[in-house]
Amino acid sequence: MRVFDLSGLSNVQYAVLDPCSIPPDMEEQFDFVYMFDVFHDVPYPDKLASGLLRTLKPGGILLMNDIGVGDSVTENKRDLGKCH
Repeated sequence: MRVFDLSGLSNVQYAVLDPCSIPPDMEEQFDFVYMFDVFHDVPYPDKLASGLLRTLKPGGILLMNDIGVGDSVTENKRDLGKCH
């Protein structure tokens, strides 16, 4: 895990984790988790969401921002590069 000082915020941590296999020491560690443009591309979104929620402290916030996409990963891959 790397720690960055972002705009004077010394308590901000940046972590890259596999949410489907969260190590026990990373559970309930974060107040806020942000994910951008990922959810529609994963084959098991339920496992992704469950893993991310396990990393949150009680009362923590999971914020997901995703683009307008199709109903399946296969459809999304087929449509790569097309404007919607």
